[in-house]
Amino acid sequence: MTTRARRHMLAGMDDALRHRLLYYLEVAVIVAAFATVPVTLLYFRSGGNQRLLLASWLIWLIFFCDLVVQLWLEPPTRANRRKHLFNLAIVVLTLPALPAVLEVLRLARLARLAPLLRLTGSLWRGADAFRIIFRRRGMVLVATLATGSILVGAAVMHQFEPETVRGGYGSAIWWAIVTLTTVGYGDIAPATTAGRITAGILMLAGIGLISTLAAAIAAYFVGQDESPELKRIEERLLRIERHLEAVARDRVGAPSNPDDVPGVALSAPLADGPETLDSEHTS
Repeated sequence: MTTRARRHMLAGMDDALRHRLLYYLEVAVIVAAFATVPVTLLYFRSGGNQRLLLASWLIWLIFFCDLVVQLWLEPPTRANRRKHLFNLAIVVLTLPALPAVLEVLRLARLARLAPLLRLTGSLWRGADAFRIIFRRRGMVLVATLATGSILVGAAVMHQFEPETVRGGYGSAIWWAIVTLTTVGYGDIAPATTAGRITAGILMLAGIGLISTLAAAIAAYFVGQDESPELKRIEERLLRIERHLEAVARDRVGAPSNPDDVPGVALSAPLADGPETLDSEHTS
């Protein structure tokens, strides 16, 4: 299809429908980015489970459809071109067949890094989707990032310290939640450097989550106290605005100069002139 036909189709599409479609795709990308972490790690630890492979292809299909729809719906501006190139790189990095392709190309070292590249690309794309959707929703953004930190932290512990996290990925999620909330039962303690770094990141994320939650609660109560006063101010401003509009309408309707009124400026001198002259002549 030519560019002119594409522009004609986009012009006929409702803007609300287009934005809604892009919004739903961004939400699907966030879910896919979160799901990439456990699916990828469990797939390589299981040695090639077919169900996990199918899940990997479904995740990649979401990224691919997102790229195609963005290329189709968004105008070809310079910023959009850069974003499309970035999304294209994400689609390539998250391809489930990427390790096999690298091995065929005799790039064995890069093939070993394929899971890391896939995780990095997926999480980077998910972070970009966060920025687009939750731009003005700070609390939702922080809660979503905390959930992602739990999933990623649990996956790291399950990957590097399977003997510490007894019980598998579920126990790793329990450890991540306990660490994020800074409770720290101590039943699971990381022993490796990667595990301790992950625990530190989760602790900092937990402090940020609790601080944001406390700030949101405080802002809510402060807003409740200020709402009646703000409402009164808004009502007063509305009355002032209506009064000014009424005054402006009156000024527009009334003449600024009496001489501009038809039949008054000319008839008054003519009516008064002869009488004035007769009185002067009589006297």
